[in-house]
Parts: sequence; C-alpha cells; structure tokens
Amino acid sequence: MRKYLLIAAALAAGACSDHDAGRIVVRTVSEQTGAPVRGVEVQVEAQPWGTTGADGKATFAALARPFTVRIHQSNGDSHRVFILRGRSASEVVAEVVGNTNGFSSFRRAQVSGIVAGRSGSSSGRVVVSVGHRGVDYGTVAAADGSFDFGALWQGEAATKVVVRAWESDGASPPGHYYGFGSASVSVVDEGQILGVPLRLEPVVEGLVAGSASLPAALAAPVTVDAFLWLAFDRYEQLQLQSSPVAPENFAVVVPSVAGAEAWIRINAVAPGGVQSWHQRRVAAPSSGLGFSLPAPPELLEPAAGAAVGAATLFRWSPGQPGGSSTLFFGCDLPNAGVVSYLIEAEGTEATLPEIPGVAVPPGAACRWAVFRCAAADPAVEERCAWSMELPAVKT
Repeated sequence: MRKYLLIAAALAAGACSDHDAGRIVVRTVSEQTGAPVRGVEVQVEAQPWGTTGADGKATFAALARPFTVRIHQSNGDSHRVFILRGRSASEVVAEVVGNTNGFSSFRRAQVSGIVAGRSGSSSGRVVVSVGHRGVDYGTVAAADGSFDFGALWQGEAATKVVVRAWESDGASPPGHYYGFGSASVSVVDEGQILGVPLRLEPVVEGLVAGSASLPAALAAPVTVDAFLWLAFDRYEQLQLQSSPVAPENFAVVVPSVAGAEAWIRINAVAPGGVQSWHQRRVAAPSSGLGFSLPAPPELLEPAAGAAVGAATLFRWSPGQPGGSSTLFFGCDLPNAGVVSYLIEAEGTEATLPEIPGVAVPPGAACRWAVFRCAAADPAVEERCAWSMELPAVKT
C-alpha cells in the first residue's frame, strides 16, 4: 500500500500572483520534498494539454468552477495518471512522484562532523539525519559521536539543508529521549561538507497513552503498529518509532522538541493488503486518547480476474460515511513498464480516462483497489483505509 500512497496526489489551494490573476495555475511538486517537478503534462477540463516548467507550473485560462485536472507523468515506458475532481481555487498544488527514476532526481552531498552534548549513557544511540516526508536519510553516529553520510535533497544544486541529531536509550521502541540538536548546512551537489558541528540539548519527554478501536471488517490475523514522528513542516519529518502495539492499551514516549509537532499513527494491516489507520497530532504527556480506525472500502465490481477496459464501471461500498474515495488501477507491461491511475471519484464509482500517449496492451495483468479517507482537518488528524486489491485483465 505504501508505494501507492507515495504517488497519491495531495492537493492544496493557494493565491496566484498578479501576473496569473484570473487564470488557473497547476503546480506539480515532489510528494517527498515539495520541490517543483518539471515536465509533467497537465490538462484542465477540455483545454489543450500543457507541460509544467522549471517552476513546476502550468497555466490555463479561467473557467467556471468546479473543474477537473488531469495529470500525466511519464518516465520511459512507465506512466502515472492522476485525475483530480472538483477543484475551485485559482491555484492547484498537486503532489506527484519526485523520484521518477530511482534517486536520479535527488542531489547528494557527503556530510560529516561530530555530535556533542551526549548524555554519557552507555546504551545511548545517536541518529543523524536529513529527513523528508516518507523517507529518512541518515546514519547512526559512532561511539565517539562522529558521523558521515550522504545527504539527499531536491531542488537547486546549491542550497541549505537542516541536519538533525537525536539521542535515545537505544531500546526499540525507545523508552527515553535524551537530547536533540540541529544545524543548517550549505551544501552543493556532489560536494563534501566536513566538520559539521551538532550539539544536543536536553529535551522534556512525556508518555502518550490511549487505545484504538479496529473495524470489524478487518479479517484476522491483524497486525497493529504505532508510528511516531516529528513534523517540522509538511516535508521535514523525522520518524522516531515503528513498533507493534496492543490496540486496546498502548503507550508511547514522546519528546517535546522546539519547532516540531509530534504525530502518532496507529496502523492495522489485514490479509490481502487491506490497511486502516488513524493518525493525529499529540501533545505529551496525555492519556486516554482514542484512535478510531475506519472500515476499508468493499469492492463490488468488476469481479476478481474480470476483463476491463475504458467502458468498465468500477464500483465499491465506501465502508464509512462521508469522506472521499480514490480509485487505484495499475498494470504491469510486458516491457517492464508500469501504468497506474489514481482517480478521485465523485461518489463510489469511476471509469478509466482516455489519456493521450497512455496505452495498456490487451492481456496485461492489472489490479485495482480503493483508497478512502474520512472528512477531517489534515492539520490535526487523518483517518483512512485501503481496500483489498482485485486482479483484472486489460482488454
């Protein structure tokens, strides 16, 4: 499921410049770092297709709201299509795949230095990292506090990145956090930065305890894990914990770090790739927190293994009232390419769009699923579920 979420289009509205006043701007950015992604084909309603420039933007004439945005991202024989419905803002920000060819879109610099201010605990473990949403790039510091790792980023060849370090008691999951520190570092692509000074400052920690209710629709056996991370902004996130928990009674040690929000996600995985989760912003200490994981959508038609084409109607039951659904449809091509669609649905059904330059040969092995999120403020919480996948054959 995670690989599909990484290519999901996450959207926001923003103001346009005076130069673009009255027009519609679609801006494509990396889902991991927020850096502009160029060369993405975009269409708004029936207007001619455009291509995003170096700033990740494509501009279209004004039209009546709401409108539909189609996005086509290609890399060799692989194609990804996003269909975004019901947009009304003058600017639509769409998160697309930032690393379309492995790590080729990332820049890299070797960063080394020393972490000072450690607790002195014999079991203490220091991690140094440059974090992005969904991905952590870093290393465990040596016993003397030294570190050396390749920092990855997207965007300009010369920029600044924030290197962060934290010390825990070395347990899994950590039972204590001793210190945090950070430094802003000027880096150059393929460069080497030596002697980066990082000093840990003591942190206050607290216990966050609660329970999670699981939907009855999740078939046993169900694996439940707790994830803890610090969000410094939308794209700077550092994961601190990933470990199994008992949903009826769990507790997580959470450090308080200046400039960061702590988030906990309770994630349940059932057979067939079915997943459900509830993540929320938390404050430490706190107790009695309730996490309510939503029921996954139930796929209705087409049946497993059915032949599908442009006229096929995909239908599902939402599993939970309210919220929004996204249809995923993916096919593996004979030449090792992949075609995938993520289609926002107006209700609980959708069909595959015709996109210029995107074709799936007859007989290709495909699969489909539905991703659904409850209505919520994403700055506070998110409750989502991913259905089982059903196989299909392209006609």
